Amino acid sequence: MQAVPEVARLQGVFGYALTIDVEEWYHNCLVPSYVQPQLRPDLPVELDRLLPKLLGLLAESGCRATFFVLGEVAERLPARVREIARAGHEVASHGFHHLRACERPAPEFVRDIRRSKALLEDLLGEPVRGFRAPEWSLRTLASPLLPLVAAAGFDYDSSLVPYSLSGRRSNPVFASRLRWGGCEAVAAAAVAGTAARVAGGSLAGGAVRPASSGLAGAVAAVAGLGDAAARLELLELPVFTFGGVLRVPAGSWTGRLVEPGRLVAAAERHLARGGLPVAVAHPWEISERPTPGPLTGLARFIHETGRAGYLPKFRHILGALPWSTLSEAAGLRAVARAGHAHLAAEPARVLEPPPSGGTRAALAVP
Repeated sequence: MQAVPEVARLQGVFGYALTIDVEEWYHNCLVPSYVQPQLRPDLPVELDRLLPKLLGLLAESGCRATFFVLGEVAERLPARVREIARAGHEVASHGFHHLRACERPAPEFVRDIRRSKALLEDLLGEPVRGFRAPEWSLRTLASPLLPLVAAAGFDYDSSLVPYSLSGRRSNPVFASRLRWGGCEAVAAAAVAGTAARVAGGSLAGGAVRPASSGLAGAVAAVAGLGDAAARLELLELPVFTFGGVLRVPAGSWTGRLVEPGRLVAAAERHLARGGLPVAVAHPWEISERPTPGPLTGLARFIHETGRAGYLPKFRHILGALPWSTLSEAAGLRAVARAGHAHLAAEPARVLEPPPSGGTRAALAVP
């Protein structure tokens, strides 16, 4: 399934969203032996120290953030994840393991994101509505994995950047609603359902159904989903960029190198253009200590470039704008759907794509 979804830019009154990718210093996809759990040597860890420090910085500045938490981190540090939520921040999923989504088979990818979502929801006792792939590795709107994020029950994704090295320049620059219909939606839900059965469950939450193949099997596999199988929707909330036509993402080593005032100004311009500015940070960026283990080559460059002296820059960024969670900044609200609790993303307005030969029209969302 390679169909590109229908894309409609969201229109509304947005805020500034700060996001934190909760991962250890060694969660670097350029070092396969570090991110593959079965290959990983015994490595020192920092998050148990860094997360309280980061929460303190956010409290001092009066900011809230969305924390995209790796499942393996939540499994090891459940109390820290609960502390994040108790402090008023949003917890979202970064997958279970820090592996590139674009390099994984679809059923394996779905098992990973469903496992992470279920773990976080069990820890917090509330729905987890957002997902970000490690290293922005969904890459493109045409990714066959993207509708699987919607089929797994997420309301929004923040995995695509309009930047050639980590994504595609054709990816959305502004917050957008993605829609898949017909066979694409059924196929996505069927793959998600197959992965759930392998993991010992089912999307509909009922009895495990025997596996089947073909279009009839796909339809049968998702029969319990009702209307959800007929049309999948997902909000795409991309990281904002700076550098004009270069579209450099506001995160990673590029975000650490730029002067904080320039990053703040870029966020303000994006908001003024009707955008939703989404910034990215990592706990290891504020450690103020040497990296506790070996990194070499490009992995070391990406990790270390701009890290020394970054904490004052980060404090400047926190103090300059009223940062909030992604859900708050996007204006999402909770509704009940299909007789069970489900969080649906409903921004104030959606700019719908024009009908054939027509003009664009902004439609109010009730």
